[in-house]
Amino acid sequence: MIFVPKTERKQYYDLLLQQLFFQNYIRYLIEETDSPLYVDQLEEPHVMIFVQPPARILWGDPKYVTVQDLKELIPSGSWIIPDRLEWKEYLELWFQDRIQTYPRMLFDASKLNLEHIISLRKPLPSNLRIEPIQANHLRPRTMIYEDILKRFFPDIDFMSRGFGFVLLDESNLPQGFCMTNYPAYEKEVECTFRVGYDDFTKYRGMGLGLQLCTYFLEYCFQNGYHPVWDAAHETSSHIAKKLGFIEQEKWYMFHLK
Repeated sequence: MIFVPKTERKQYYDLLLQQLFFQNYIRYLIEETDSPLYVDQLEEPHVMIFVQPPARILWGDPKYVTVQDLKELIPSGSWIIPDRLEWKEYLELWFQDRIQTYPRMLFDASKLNLEHIISLRKPLPSNLRIEPIQANHLRPRTMIYEDILKRFFPDIDFMSRGFGFVLLDESNLPQGFCMTNYPAYEKEVECTFRVGYDDFTKYRGMGLGLQLCTYFLEYCFQNGYHPVWDAAHETSSHIAKKLGFIEQEKWYMFHLK
């Protein structure tokens, strides 16, 4: 594979931005990082690999790359994000029991209806409330900082490039959120949500994730944002369908052990 200097990547970036999956993440890598890019040939490439540890974006036809090419650029611990389903057969054949396969579902937002979304709201427990995310919710060692800001807004002002809503308890501690996963680009935003910690599940199973998402989507409607929903598990898919998203495309992400 051939390394492409950043000054010569424009044509390849244009191709990467045509793929359906993880568009917001790819745009984030292009706009905010100097992630290395490799191609199988400089003119009309068949395959590209975009590297941002631990992620590897695969674009193109897997018939034109060898397992040796991949092993040099995809070490153990990598998360692999392919642009098409054909990669699944090849990756599972090449890496066998070293590869873990994770199904995902990309949803279509075109049928969302604000009236329906707001109708899903229910009264919250008396000790909880939902508020727009403010700067004081973004401190280090908080849920929002550790999950999102530290990874995708390290040198970017979230308050000017993102938005969301936080679930606060009676002590003003964040117990959940629904927010932009990456900086907003051209009014397209990817939604991510979470309630509770794995070792503190008190507020899970109460429908609070759905409640948070209704506020996020209402804000999108009111401010002209297009929400992107890419479900990594059944709970996320279930909430997406309740909100009015429509299944668009099943795909797979992979982890190399």
